[in-house]
Amino acid sequence: MSAPRGLVRWLMAAVVAGHTLLLAAYTFPSGWVPLRLRYWSQAYARVLFHQDWRLFAPDPPECGCALQVRLAPDGPWTDLNSVRADPIWQRMCANACRYAEAGIPAGASRVEVPLALSVSLERMLEALPKSDAPLVRMQRTCGDMQYVVIEPGPRR
Repeated sequence: MSAPRGLVRWLMAAVVAGHTLLLAAYTFPSGWVPLRLRYWSQAYARVLFHQDWRLFAPDPPECGCALQVRLAPDGPWTDLNSVRADPIWQRMCANACRYAEAGIPAGASRVEVPLALSVSLERMLEALPKSDAPLVRMQRTCGDMQYVVIEPGPRR
């Protein structure tokens, strides 16, 4: 037994109208949409239709960022990303540098980083020759060079 044609058309029109209403409520400014409808529209549209355009064209960083390490107290500074040539290592170094950069107040020359970054840097430094106390700094190039010494965060 099939459903009457009128019921199918009415159901399709209701689905299309509901879809359009939820997408409009998701797109319109929050002041135009009742709060409850806004929540429903976000629950519907974000999961299925939201696009993050940074996936296709990321915003380039304003400044250059590199992590450097010094294994001996008076030794030379070496770029951490040049220690190994594989792309995963280079990506880890870039992400660690951006993470460190986000937490540095303006004008700081020494900063204590969060535990997550401390652990990540410790594991990355395991790939280097052993030293007593390697020193890590961030080189930020934004017109002029700025160096910020990175100290591990407290262990909890």
